[in-house]
Amino acid sequence: MQKYTKIIATIGPSTFQPEMLERLQKAGMNAARINMSHGDYETQALYIKNIRTLDENFPILIDTKGPEVRIGIIPDSPLHLAGGSVMRLVNAKVQDAPDVIPVDYPHLDEIKVGTQILFDDGLVESEVIENSTDGLKIKIVNEGPVSTSKKVTIQEYQLRLPFLTERDKEDILFAIEQNVSLIAASFVRSAEDILELKAFLAEHNAKMMIFAKIEQGEAVEDLDRILKYSDGIMVARGDLGVELPLQEVPAVQEKIIRKCNIAGKPVIVATQMLESMRENPRPTRAEVNDIAHAILQGADAIMLSAETATGKYPVRSVEMMYTIALEYEKRTKSVVKKHKKTHEGSRAQIALYIAEAAFYASEELEARAILTPTESGFTARNVSRFRPKCSILASTKDPLVVQFLNLVWGVIPMLDTDGFLDMPHYDMSRNLILKYYRDGLLSEEDNIIITSGSNLLTKRGTNLLEIYAVKEIIASDISRESGSSAED
Repeated sequence: MQKYTKIIATIGPSTFQPEMLERLQKAGMNAARINMSHGDYETQALYIKNIRTLDENFPILIDTKGPEVRIGIIPDSPLHLAGGSVMRLVNAKVQDAPDVIPVDYPHLDEIKVGTQILFDDGLVESEVIENSTDGLKIKIVNEGPVSTSKKVTIQEYQLRLPFLTERDKEDILFAIEQNVSLIAASFVRSAEDILELKAFLAEHNAKMMIFAKIEQGEAVEDLDRILKYSDGIMVARGDLGVELPLQEVPAVQEKIIRKCNIAGKPVIVATQMLESMRENPRPTRAEVNDIAHAILQGADAIMLSAETATGKYPVRSVEMMYTIALEYEKRTKSVVKKHKKTHEGSRAQIALYIAEAAFYASEELEARAILTPTESGFTARNVSRFRPKCSILASTKDPLVVQFLNLVWGVIPMLDTDGFLDMPHYDMSRNLILKYYRDGLLSEEDNIIITSGSNLLTKRGTNLLEIYAVKEIIASDISRESGSSAED
């Protein structure tokens, strides 16, 4: 059965080998994430090379480190901390004493006594008890492990770091060299951060689709503007859960998903979705409920982090997500029609009406698919807003759009290597239907719906809806070939 919700798997030591990547893809992985906070460029280049053995255009999402603090190198990682023990937090790259936790932040002297410092998305909590010349003395509140490169959250303190750190700039330039076109920007605080990232990309003549990671209270407050300038959103619940009161995170998640659905921009829900499967072959009931809830709310994609990067059961984790998605994604409902009048009279409004008409036609006719020839992916995203119960087959000439649409709910993108999209309208539609039929995505008994732009307009835009029976297109093609043979 076709899965409509997309699955992103983080690639790491457990999954970078080609045979394992192939198993993940067969299990349901639609895109691969590379966390730039872990590993060196040689390792990450190997990951990218191996991922592309699946397909040259298989979507790869790089996730930047962002303006954050992380633990340095702990030689005997993980370091187990006892509750009530006292440790020293120092600005260093490597641990040089048993009671030291090295971190990459030079302004520790600003941190006040009484400040709460959390490690690894809050798994280990501590409190600052003394600020001295040799670092911060912290008292461990709860027992737990800390490991190399894990996040450090300093609560109620504004980090003195630029949005685009020098490390991030280097990582983005590496991604450009590797021809990676999808980026998850960490610790976005405002729309200005997205504009800064776009300016940096333009400076280097690079085009990337930007997913803004919402993981701070400031970003939630500026969500509408961030959404305007981003191509998509990632709900990064790990840091949201330490930045905001935990009980507020579900409501914030729902709010973000709803706004993304209305805007027609893909939204990824991430962090600890199947956390227990790092060590166990089966998830908890709470984790299953969490994934189902995200799907019912309207998430385009759901993401696995450590479960696939370093976990013991990466393939089973993807398979579990696939199973849950099949069970719940058909129950999702559109929220678009309640908000359509925002752009009344504009080309965007016309395109939205066509998408809605295609949705209702697909329901009434029990269509197998809605075809959406597209340049930018806008048409396919428009149709996806309505969550139709059939496939959205999107054909485009741009490999970047193919990768991006692989993260949009219900869309099966195809790179047009045959030049169909450059043909006159009827020839384009006919050839697309025949190709999808020959590829096994359509059968003779199917009805098919096409949304496209009329040639009567000088400007491009979706303003046309057509309905065909596949068998009639096949018969027409046979007749045309017979006629050509007779003339020859």
